[in-house]
Amino acid sequence: VMSDVHGHLQRFESIMQQIKLRESDHLFVLGDVIDIHPDGIRILQKLFRMPNVTVLLGNHEMLMFGAVYKPATLMAKRLWFEDGGRPTYEAWKKLSLKEQAAIIYKLQRCSLNTQIEIGGKTYLLAHGSPIELFAPASSKYNHPAMHTVWSRIEPGDEMPKGKLVI
Repeated sequence: VMSDVHGHLQRFESIMQQIKLRESDHLFVLGDVIDIHPDGIRILQKLFRMPNVTVLLGNHEMLMFGAVYKPATLMAKRLWFEDGGRPTYEAWKKLSLKEQAAIIYKLQRCSLNTQIEIGGKTYLLAHGSPIELFAPASSKYNHPAMHTVWSRIEPGDEMPKGKLVI
């Protein structure tokens, strides 16, 4: 499991060398592949080509999606840039329309969270907070997806029964 690479190619390559991912392994990337550093698009494309990788959405992928996919607004782009999206946008502009469409297609198919079982234990993987913890009445977010990528588990939060949250 890895998360928050934020377009840092050297960090990503270092992690990949350290874990020595084999074909029989499965890597879960818990979002925020992009933004802040310049190589997020390149890393995202590489991950999408790997058959033994599952990418979950993080808040930075959600920001990008809102800024480049129709109906994108100037406000969405401004929010994305304020949160480190400009280097990703600069790389995005250099892609062909076909490459952009491929990334949008893949992002649309990424999950917000997933469950895995290892050694008889069930783990719930998410970038921020499990979707099961979304409660419209008490959340500052009005949509489960926004809650899942932006919220963080706080001390005292009740966890989904029988699951360890990563």
